[in-house]
Amino acid sequence: MLKILHALRIHMCRMTAVAALVAVSVASAASPERLVLLVHPVLSEERTKQTYQPLADFLTRAAGVEVAIATRPNFFAYWDTVRKPDTYHLAFDEAHFTDYRIVKLGFSVLVKMPDSVSYTLVAPDNKPIIDPMNLAGKTIATLGPPSIGAARLGSMFPNPARQPSIVMVDDAEDGMRRVLTRKVAAAILPTPIVSRQLSHAGGITVVATTEPVPHSALSAAPTVTPVMRERIRAALLSAHRSPDGQRMLAGIGVTRFDPATEETYANQSAILRQYWGY
Repeated sequence: MLKILHALRIHMCRMTAVAALVAVSVASAASPERLVLLVHPVLSEERTKQTYQPLADFLTRAAGVEVAIATRPNFFAYWDTVRKPDTYHLAFDEAHFTDYRIVKLGFSVLVKMPDSVSYTLVAPDNKPIIDPMNLAGKTIATLGPPSIGAARLGSMFPNPARQPSIVMVDDAEDGMRRVLTRKVAAAILPTPIVSRQLSHAGGITVVATTEPVPHSALSAAPTVTPVMRERIRAALLSAHRSPDGQRMLAGIGVTRFDPATEETYANQSAILRQYWGY
């Protein structure tokens, strides 16, 4: 009997130790001491970090833990990182990636940028083009797949016999430079970047604009606790009401953040099904 009791005591101790280890592991996963914010590479790595550092600093104060920015040099590398959710906790990027994370990785949408966003096909202003098909056989710069721009460009040229020559660029600013210097016949770029160029210096003409999709969103991994998620959501939604928040918003070039749900981005990831790894 004593042997049985002794064996049971040892077993209970082992079970307690295992339970403690599991609890520590879960707590560590659910409450990371440092959050990594992954940002899409529409801009260069350096410019991305500069542009979104005010957001990271604001999130650090809202979450109570350090938030560090991570990005990649191009969309090829970014797509690989997107599919490794153990390497980041928060993500700020386009609609198709946001929906992919919701469907495949269990992420939750926290907030989104106001309104919608589209991509615009532009050419040098000394060579007005009224139809994208006039660019068949010519060079068009685009962010690499699986960016929305690359996918939308493909849909503009459904005829396999009449295709443009695609020039992959690592960021939108490089694509704009190539158009302005006549190194490419055209480029498809985020419409806000095109609008900024038109309002400041011109030098380009609009050929076509794609159908708009919900603007970029901030989403959170399942490893971010519900309490922390709500803390971040509330801070961002009210940011436009405080001087600190207004400075952050001005830094990243928006006036406010809007509420968003998983339904806002429903079916946006369908565009990724043509790419390896979906």
